[in-house]
Amino acid sequence: MSREDSELPAGDHIFLAFLLWGPASAYDIKKVMAISVSYFWSAAHSQVYQQASRLLRDGYIKERDAPGGRRKRILSLTPKGRKAVNEWLRSPASFPDLSDEALAKLFFAAHGDLAKIRAMLLDQRDHHVSQLAEYEGIRKLLELADNKDVPYELMTLRLGIAVEQTYLSWLDEVLTELRG
Repeated sequence: MSREDSELPAGDHIFLAFLLWGPASAYDIKKVMAISVSYFWSAAHSQVYQQASRLLRDGYIKERDAPGGRRKRILSLTPKGRKAVNEWLRSPASFPDLSDEALAKLFFAAHGDLAKIRAMLLDQRDHHVSQLAEYEGIRKLLELADNKDVPYELMTLRLGIAVEQTYLSWLDEVLTELRG
């Protein structure tokens, strides 16, 4: 990866990667991010427009007016942008960070109100049940889709499903221990 391209934040590379699918507006990219990579990549939706401006200024993308006179700008990759994405896809990935406030609170539970800790864990359980159901719904939709990206999207989704199932199993064990 060239030094300039390697200095792009991973979020910029992800933005550029969405344009591998074809030209799109920043708004369209924001919508697709919200129902796909947002499950494993945290980014403020307001950043999308800043990213688009910066990537345009730096020559990674170009823009044109949307057909029909709408005030929408359609973005596409430049050769520099395509090169940056391809190099990013070939480069090593950073290791994930885990920040889980519920785990931190449980770690220090001996110094707190155990009833409140248990209630917090029950809320966490509800959240993970909901997240698992959402992932299962996405899986059903993806299995109906027919494009070359689906197998890879399903691979990432399977990890999300496994994480939620594991988290729920662990929560059930912990809640049982706290009851006893």
